[in-house]
Amino acid sequence: MKTLIETDSMIGKILGKQGYEEDTSYRLLSWCGYIDVGEERLLHNYMTGKTLVMEPGEDHDTKDLKPELIADWFLVPEDSNDVQLLEELRSAMKLFDYKKGINSFKILTTTDCNARCFYCYEAGIKKENMSRENAEKTVGFIEKVRGEGEVTLAWFGGEPMMNTEVMDIICRGLKDRGIGYASVMTSNGYLFDEEQIEKSVIDWNLKNIQITLDGTKKIYNKVKAYTDAEDDPYERVLKNIRNLADAGVRVNIRLNMGAGNFDDTLKLIDELSAGFSENENVSAYVSGLFQELEKDDVTLKKDLSEKLIIAAKKIADSGLDRPKIKNIHTRTGGCMADNDNHIGISPSGKLMKCEHFIFDRLVGDIDSGKDDELSKGWKERMPDGDLCGKCTVRPVCYRLEGCPVSHPCDEFEQREFTLRKESQILKNWELINRKGAKNVELTAVSDNEIC
Repeated sequence: MKTLIETDSMIGKILGKQGYEEDTSYRLLSWCGYIDVGEERLLHNYMTGKTLVMEPGEDHDTKDLKPELIADWFLVPEDSNDVQLLEELRSAMKLFDYKKGINSFKILTTTDCNARCFYCYEAGIKKENMSRENAEKTVGFIEKVRGEGEVTLAWFGGEPMMNTEVMDIICRGLKDRGIGYASVMTSNGYLFDEEQIEKSVIDWNLKNIQITLDGTKKIYNKVKAYTDAEDDPYERVLKNIRNLADAGVRVNIRLNMGAGNFDDTLKLIDELSAGFSENENVSAYVSGLFQELEKDDVTLKKDLSEKLIIAAKKIADSGLDRPKIKNIHTRTGGCMADNDNHIGISPSGKLMKCEHFIFDRLVGDIDSGKDDELSKGWKERMPDGDLCGKCTVRPVCYRLEGCPVSHPCDEFEQREFTLRKESQILKNWELINRKGAKNVELTAVSDNEIC
């Protein structure tokens, strides 16, 4: 037995080493799982993040391994309340990781968009642009509430590129006040040109952008239905992806897949692989449009879940997956909605905890600040579903009661979620075992997987 990835440092400090008692009967912690890889088996602890490589014939019942497995919380007493242990750890982690101030701001420059995607959750909402005045007030708000260090600006919409003026004002204002910043963006990518790309790097300090593709050329152009298209939108966006990546911006391409575009998604992966597999700044992932499906349509949900797994593997095989070594351990939050260090700002200057709620369930404004009492309502967790009790990956799943896109898993979604986590553990094994993979840098697991 050897260690592939150590226990997360914070969790290790909180839990310490578990004592070994000779007369106690031990069993595998509910949050541990085996993954076979060749002749070896990986044993991963989803609570602590530690991954072990077991030699042939070794498992958690091997007598001489028990003291070490007990010390590192792979084995627990037979009568252990694993759920209670996990929740006590979560509470301690929140206290341990407390940070004063807000350092992440999701800023909606506009709720307008030049695309008309049929599945968009913002379809039909009021269209408004952030004014120059609100942009300047946003700078003052950020200066007042920020914590230590650099702030992150997440440009969102609508389509944020339809109101670039406010990005200029906010970034210039922060720079004038000596406040360090970096930015990320969610965009359809259509409105970029060479001048805007240069500005995004120099003025906005854009580090990462997510751009969605809904299919190959014919399907993409039909789904996006751009209102101002002057040329072939698909080819234009691909060109912009390349130019952004060449300028040093990391481009993460989201492939939206529903019940009817599986075959086309596989073709799209082939096209993207041919164009971008050698570009380290371009990556891709697939996301399922489950909201298209009837809530109780088990057959279609199962079919989409299985196809998502196939598409994700094809992305990995194509070279478009740019995996980082991640320490997969207990999560303490669902997304930005229950994160005290993050806030959203609407075009009208209202403060929000979720981009799905731009006009209601607000928690303040840039003039009066954030209302902590209103913010508390966003922290309520979703009650356990029927499958949660013994779900091996429970520590890395954290769902919020008020989330419009979250719900208890059925067996197919649970399997798809579990396979995604197992896939990342296998990627860790592959990356660490590559020639020259030394002094690996662990990346924290994101708490924004649901949104």
